[in-house]
Amino acid sequence: MATSPKSKATISKKSVAKSRVNQQGKSSLSKTKFSKKFIALFALLFAGVGVFVVYYSQAATVPVNGRLLTTRDETPWDKVFTQPKPVLSTDNVQPAFVPAPKSVDWMTAINAYGSSQRLDLRTSPQNHVSVSNNGDTTYLLLSFYDSASNNVAYSKINAYNSIDGSNKREIVSLKTQEAGLNPYIDSFSLSMDGNTIAYHVMKNEPNNKYSSRIYSVGVAGASPKGNGTATKELSDVTGANIGYEVVGFTQQGKVLYRFIDYSSGAANSATAGYYAISPDGTGREKLVGLSPARSELNLIIAPNGDRILRIDSTVYQNSLKVVKLDGSVVLNVPTAQVAKIMGQPYSLRNSSGWSPDGKYFYIGRMVVDAATGNIVANIPGPDNIIHWLPAQS
Repeated sequence: MATSPKSKATISKKSVAKSRVNQQGKSSLSKTKFSKKFIALFALLFAGVGVFVVYYSQAATVPVNGRLLTTRDETPWDKVFTQPKPVLSTDNVQPAFVPAPKSVDWMTAINAYGSSQRLDLRTSPQNHVSVSNNGDTTYLLLSFYDSASNNVAYSKINAYNSIDGSNKREIVSLKTQEAGLNPYIDSFSLSMDGNTIAYHVMKNEPNNKYSSRIYSVGVAGASPKGNGTATKELSDVTGANIGYEVVGFTQQGKVLYRFIDYSSGAANSATAGYYAISPDGTGREKLVGLSPARSELNLIIAPNGDRILRIDSTVYQNSLKVVKLDGSVVLNVPTAQVAKIMGQPYSLRNSSGWSPDGKYFYIGRMVVDAATGNIVANIPGPDNIIHWLPAQS
């Protein structure tokens, strides 16, 4: 059938209109695609900036290794020094270390012969000395002796200005002459944020038994003359032959401690283990991957709370491991290498700890790579490392 001129005109108008609509649609779609691409690109750039900012922020807060705090076993008392930051080997050839001791007079004076207060630097000094992450404050566990009986009358945890020992604050004070049973603070640990101290108390019990308990105390709110009233007991089982030991703080800010119940004469394997609990006493949990052993000589938690340096010692063999809190082994140092690291006087082997950045640990005078087990520095005597200071101090 023939199409009339009028129909052709109508179709032509409709085609033009449809074409315009299609062009507008395509244009709109093109604009939409462009907008989405632009938004996606902007979001990616923003995310990249965000990642950079977060990464930079985290990198800026990573502790930097600084000088060493060392002690020298001299008669009649130990002396304390700082040594330069050690130059660490990267090719297993130990670099020369030139000691340049600078006396820390205020700490040495605490141990001065005839002084009533003493700082034990010969048995596990890492449990008696701690330094804040910024290096400004040093915390010491001290024993105060009665001049008449020469028995311990008090044990205290005090805070001092790291430079000169000024601005002394008493964080915890425990009177030890209690019915002749001598309770005392055995060790303590400072939280990563510097706000909390966890410590455990040992006490002699009748019939050659003992007991221990664990506590936490806030540092920021400590009074100039504290008396333990601000403490929070974290023990959930008490009595004779109950053993607690503070290990440190986890990444989540919980107190990590070891618990063994010997009240029946033998260790209760059902409850023995490592536990984590918030400083306020809530959220207690047992870490199923870790189990205690009688052979443990020292347990030292890394600065960021993610790993433990475990030192086991028996009459037959020593072992060194770095383990995560789930029990997985990060580093198992070969026996021959352990002999090199542990081949030091027993008193030195009790001194162990980590570098501020967590990449190295030390035992006595040996500095060891925490990833490989290689000795990267050997600090020559007579000084013994008791703490690795942050760069800011």
